[in-house]
Amino acid sequence: MRGATPEYDVDAPDARDAVPAQVPVPSGRRIHRVRLDHHFARAHGQLVRVLAPAGYGKTSLVARWVGGDERCVSWVDIARGGDDPVALLAHLRGALAQAVTIPEPNPAATPSANPYVEAVRSGLADTSTPFVLVLDDIHRLRSAATAWIVEALVEGLPSTSTVVLVGRSHNDHGSIGRLRLSPGVVDVTAADLVFDESETHRFLAETEIDAGRTGVRRTLELLDGWPAGLQLAATAIQRGVEPPDAADHATLVDYLRQEWLSSLDEDALEFLRQVALLEDFTATTCDQVLGRTGSHELIARLHRQDHVVFGLDHRGEWYRLHPVLRRWLAADLRGSDPERWYRVHRSAADYWSASDDVNRAVEHLRAVDDLSALEELVIAHGGAFLTRGLSKTVADWLTAFPPEVVRASPGLCSMQCLVALHDGDEARAMQWQRVLDDAVEARQGPPDAVTWWAMVLSVAIKPRPARELLPSAEAARTRLTSGPWAAFACWVHGGLAFVDGATDEARVALAAGEFEAQLTDNPMVRSNCLATAAVIDEVVGDIDSATERSRRSAELRRQCGGEMLPTAAIGLASAASMYARTGRRDEATRQLAVARTALAGISSIAPWFNILARIPLVRATLLLDDRHTSLELVHELEHHARIELPGAAEPTSDVLRHIAELRRQVDAMHRPASGAAALTAAELKVLQLLSTNLNLADIAKRLFVSRNTVKSHAASIYRKLGAQNRTQAVATAEAAGLLPTP
Repeated sequence: MRGATPEYDVDAPDARDAVPAQVPVPSGRRIHRVRLDHHFARAHGQLVRVLAPAGYGKTSLVARWVGGDERCVSWVDIARGGDDPVALLAHLRGALAQAVTIPEPNPAATPSANPYVEAVRSGLADTSTPFVLVLDDIHRLRSAATAWIVEALVEGLPSTSTVVLVGRSHNDHGSIGRLRLSPGVVDVTAADLVFDESETHRFLAETEIDAGRTGVRRTLELLDGWPAGLQLAATAIQRGVEPPDAADHATLVDYLRQEWLSSLDEDALEFLRQVALLEDFTATTCDQVLGRTGSHELIARLHRQDHVVFGLDHRGEWYRLHPVLRRWLAADLRGSDPERWYRVHRSAADYWSASDDVNRAVEHLRAVDDLSALEELVIAHGGAFLTRGLSKTVADWLTAFPPEVVRASPGLCSMQCLVALHDGDEARAMQWQRVLDDAVEARQGPPDAVTWWAMVLSVAIKPRPARELLPSAEAARTRLTSGPWAAFACWVHGGLAFVDGATDEARVALAAGEFEAQLTDNPMVRSNCLATAAVIDEVVGDIDSATERSRRSAELRRQCGGEMLPTAAIGLASAASMYARTGRRDEATRQLAVARTALAGISSIAPWFNILARIPLVRATLLLDDRHTSLELVHELEHHARIELPGAAEPTSDVLRHIAELRRQVDAMHRPASGAAALTAAELKVLQLLSTNLNLADIAKRLFVSRNTVKSHAASIYRKLGAQNRTQAVATAEAAGLLPTP
């Protein structure tokens, strides 16, 4: 045994004639958590620890376990003897009398050893009767002397017997690691003891509370499956308290104060009041946010001994408080020390912001209604969240601001505009763009970074010719020399420059945008820069470069989860063209459909964007021989290009000349074709198999193409041969000498 041998008084009062406690008999309605029964059933020869704060139904669970056990069952209530080795041994001798004969301790027999430990070891060595021993309220045993007795009891446990420790914590004094190896330890914690969804609904049904009633769901979330909390809240609701307030009812708060916190010292209570402002935390977080040291040791004690702090991982790093306890302690700090409450929230916001956990920082600033700091944070990080497809998160942040604050802030107006764009709501985006222009115009003092990136966003979506917008885009790009908005400005500048005919200028801007986006870890803008450069390559005929850039753009888009964003339409269109060029027809068709869906939400704004997205889409439909879609898309393309070429002027840029060429190719697709001479090589292959008994699906398998492809070729064959069906087509082909006559 570790430590010096203490003095023992074998004649202490209550050491003799100890009577074991009776197994508790639960009263009233109970929800039997049979899903936990396997923990006890498989624990023969092992230690079972059922440890949780008050009110988790530990005793009732264990009482049900042992109530049906055929072994000799003994129940010891530690509260009867306190933290005393003499009393504990007396209780063990009395409780185990039918299964184990524990001799009287004899200090003289082994003067260098612990006589109580030796007595337990001696008794266990001679027993053959299977038993179950429950030590209830084990947290009351705090001394090393009593811990050694329990340790000896478990170490000498016969393989047919089980020891169960029930309480809020187990002061094992370092022995639990060794006991896990031999004989083995089974832990049942608060996380296991909470009511699961089905048990909660059974409880509500028994207490006749409607789970669908307003506020009940929120109450259940706060109670987090805590059995005693559910019972107290249910009682309050039955007495007329509205469900949203039941989790804060005085009876529940009193229970927490008396059963969970009454044994804590003031330093621990003050610590808990402050960490209650944190949703979850580490020791480092607490030291940094609260401006203290020693949080690691205090958290360990509150977790292992007092059991009011719950662990969140197996490494002992992250912790949390129960939601109801957290809610009450936070309110208590706000009422008793509002200045400290404010400082902790602000310190937490600074800590999480510096740790790049922006969402946590936002929540702390919202809690204290610090709109100035919140505005700065949302403006600084909102764009990055949007490019990762988190528009709903940014939209939620923006609800914290009164409308007049948003309208006066170019940065917040920009966020609102971007949220609308990512939602595909072009009408709302244009409304916010106009508000944005007003906010920039009303801004006092010289232009700053916010002014410039607000300007480039406005330029990006205005339905005006590229030549009019290009000077502002170039100016903004020049002023924004670094950061995610600099990359965005380069992309917009590059797209506008190419549409206006400045191809070399566009390439330089897009290369700069890709580089800046890579430096600032902005994969969506980088993907857009690559996709726009791929469109340029495709227009000027550099197909190999276009294919490589499209591939890299698609990979980045997948990484950041931006495949469905309206602002990713150029990349989606470029990918459709790439897949069509490389023979991946099904993937090209899917990307084409996704791109068109993305464009539907922004079809009345940003002509340059719509032009650059539709050019590769038209090329994809030409390669796919999709005549109907190609005609629709070229009409859309010309509609957006009309703003760049008013009147009857001749095309002056590569883009406009390419659009004219695409129109000629689409028109050629739609000229009527007839006769055997009009059949393509692919159609001739299909025609050869139409004369057999193979159906379209079998023909597709034979030719290694999709059934839709065969269906399209068959329809084209019928049209060109003037046939109404397969039989007529085969007969006409035979007459024309295209098929052998049977």
